[in-house]
Amino acid sequence: MIRGFTSVRRAGSDDDVDVEVEKGGERSPRAIQRFLDGPPDVEPRSPAAPRGPTRYVYFCAFLAALNSANLGYDIGVVSGAAVYVQEDLGLSDVRVEALVGILNACAIVGAAVAHFFIDRLGRRRTFTLSSGVFVIGALGSAVAPSYAALMLFRVVVGLGVGVGLSVDPVYIAEIAPAAYRGALVSWAEISINVGILAGFVAAFAFRDYGPSAWRPMLGMGAILPCLLFALTLTAMPETPRWLVARGRRDEAAAVLARLGFPPETLDEIAAAVAREATAPRGALWKSPGGRRALIVGVGVAFAQQALAEEALLFYQPRMLLDLGMDRTAVFSCLVAMGALKTGCILVAARFLDGWGRRPLLLGSVAGLGVSLALLSAAFSAGRPYVAVGAIWLYMAAFSLGIGPITWLLAAEVFPLAVRARAVALATVANRLTASVIASTFLSWARAAGYAGYFSTFAALALVVLCAVYRYVPETKGRSLEAMAAYFEEIAGEAPGAPPETAANPVRGAGPAPGDPP
Repeated sequence: MIRGFTSVRRAGSDDDVDVEVEKGGERSPRAIQRFLDGPPDVEPRSPAAPRGPTRYVYFCAFLAALNSANLGYDIGVVSGAAVYVQEDLGLSDVRVEALVGILNACAIVGAAVAHFFIDRLGRRRTFTLSSGVFVIGALGSAVAPSYAALMLFRVVVGLGVGVGLSVDPVYIAEIAPAAYRGALVSWAEISINVGILAGFVAAFAFRDYGPSAWRPMLGMGAILPCLLFALTLTAMPETPRWLVARGRRDEAAAVLARLGFPPETLDEIAAAVAREATAPRGALWKSPGGRRALIVGVGVAFAQQALAEEALLFYQPRMLLDLGMDRTAVFSCLVAMGALKTGCILVAARFLDGWGRRPLLLGSVAGLGVSLALLSAAFSAGRPYVAVGAIWLYMAAFSLGIGPITWLLAAEVFPLAVRARAVALATVANRLTASVIASTFLSWARAAGYAGYFSTFAALALVVLCAVYRYVPETKGRSLEAMAAYFEEIAGEAPGAPPETAANPVRGAGPAPGDPP
């Protein structure tokens, strides 16, 4: 199919506007009519958005996504290193739970204060800070002489995780064109999965180094943050939206030009910043639209970790060893699972801006529920390879939907004035939930059995699926500056909000302006 553009004039307007057409450049009557009729709910996509990301946008998104690989590596390598740490230091199960859970517990603290650094220091310098913290934590963990010292440096790594998770999606969302924001923000989740795979590979590579194999496993985690630390100081720009909010319009204009946005984008951003500056303090949290945005952004972040993903990542070797698999087979399965997760997130990135966030999210949560039920049955029957298949199905469903969509929604549904604080709040909810899951798994599984544990989360997945269906609207293709008005409409605040129907229970969850019918 060949696409082109033709100029038409919307009723009530004196301006000619380009409309995308098909069939070798001939006008598509249906496309033109839909344009003339106007969007069904909110304003059309910003005409100032570039047609597609430039190479510089891709470069900046890549640098930001590298930060998430630090967390991914730690998750992947600790799943294997924990087995060796327990043997080398003679730890009890409770101490292993504390070792694994401390990272997420401290990530909560990092996320809670992240907005201060993101808003005061800027997005770019927050990346520098996060990378430096990762380097200290990784190297310290590798040479820790005792369990207490290891826990101390795990605290340092956790603080870096909390800050890093908060800034990644904010930065990418603020440099990405609206029509490509889904794919680009998903790079952070892709990077997490690449990091997890690298961690699994490191655990596999050092598996025969004896009880102290955990030291090189953890030490390798300092390589990437060292590289990112240097790149943030030399190659990464600040986001235009943060620069405008700080009154540095000339610098913002220069960055926008390098990113490929036309000059009028600067005025759009400045107008949005001015509107938010005059809004009453706390207006976001008090309005129905703001509360709906909080339910979506924070609620999905909670749900992502409420379905036991951290338990499967951190304790999969322990579970499969308990089912009778040998160590080499277990670590081989880890590497294969990491490759599967990475492949699935690449597929998700391809379709996030085409199919939209909502259908992928619904399908993902449904898949998680099915895989958790299958995993429970596998443990009941004592079938290790059925359990491996169920875990792989779970990871595929996670990476195809709720994995990348969580941070995409958190980054795009909030206004600039509160975006850093709101994403930090979502990160706190996410890491708090992950901490509870990771630090209670062994005790809970010992009390209820693996089968009972995962059947509980299979039932919870059904509850999450109903909540997603009821509350999460479609957000693809809308500019960040237009998102606040969109949530006002779906919450019924603004005139012209589309009615709630049985076919479409989420008001405003229909297609974005300009989408094909």
